[in-house]
Amino acid sequence: MRINEVMTTNVIRARQDMTVQKVSEIFTEHGIHHIPVVDEDDHLVGIVSDRDVVKHVSPYVGTEQEREQDRETLKLLISHIMTKEPITITEDSRIDTASILLLEHNFSCLPVMDDDDDTLVGIVTWKDLLNYYVYSASAE
Repeated sequence: MRINEVMTTNVIRARQDMTVQKVSEIFTEHGIHHIPVVDEDDHLVGIVSDRDVVKHVSPYVGTEQEREQDRETLKLLISHIMTKEPITITEDSRIDTASILLLEHNFSCLPVMDDDDDTLVGIVTWKDLLNYYVYSASAE
């Protein structure tokens, strides 16, 4: 089976100049955990996860102990916290290849690129692959 059969194609993208606060709101609103980051020409330049946000936002934000310096962490640009030049996979790649990449690099997702023009066409997560192995592969 190929990645294009299990990947998510309706991918929310972020721009490098978005703030941590804005991306955090997107994570909450859409119930997602990873957002590919693209430049002005829509080329993939990185990926940011909800864990990246948690690592960089003060734990005092939203508490009684919150100070101005804590609120400032929300203004940080995601270009400073994203994983730059992430490992990607193509939509024609095998599911086993994606699984190996996730395990070997301890990733939770891979941006999926078009073979022909190297544009972002989707994202595949460990949950997508686990769903395949549990529900589809066992039926074969």
